[in-house]
Amino acid sequence: MNQTLTGSSGNYSISNLDLGAGTGLSPTPPTPWGVGFEENCGEVFISSLNFYISNGNGTWDPATNKVTMKWMTHPQYPLRTETTVYTLNASDPIPAVPTNFAGTVFT
Repeated sequence: MNQTLTGSSGNYSISNLDLGAGTGLSPTPPTPWGVGFEENCGEVFISSLNFYISNGNGTWDPATNKVTMKWMTHPQYPLRTETTVYTLNASDPIPAVPTNFAGTVFT
């Protein structure tokens, strides 16, 4: 988990994430890929519409510092469903404050 967006707790992004997720698929989704995910009241979901998408809600367990994300390939690729678990370690660096942050309001 790289970055909490300013003013919005629970939103995170992972860049250059290469899970080997496309191995053995034809056509193969490109890697590395970046993904955003959101945590709300302990439930986690991927906020990507690209090559890999959310497959139901995952979880955040503050007791173990583990985030679990359920994902699957986009329908344009052969179906693959997986669950990935990340652990926040005490030695992980604190992320830098984002710069040049911008938002768009849709009405």
